[in-house]
Amino acid sequence: MLAVGAIVVVLSGAIGWLVGSNGAVAISEAAVLGTNLTIPVTPAAVAFYGLVVSTALLSLLFGLVEFASRAEANNAR
Repeated sequence: MLAVGAIVVVLSGAIGWLVGSNGAVAISEAAVLGTNLTIPVTPAAVAFYGLVVSTALLSLLFGLVEFASRAEANNAR
């Protein structure tokens, strides 16, 4: 499962690089999820943002699965 997570993180970085490469022609900054926080639209910045966000979301998901698994194991006893 960790290998799948690693592949997803690498793919999100690669897609971020592609989006940053193409998007830099049209805009110089992009708002993050409609907030006042902006990131520069460069290949490295968008790829890094994709890596960070996908890592955080997958860590949260894996953490919740681990928590649910332990809670179920404790209730089965």
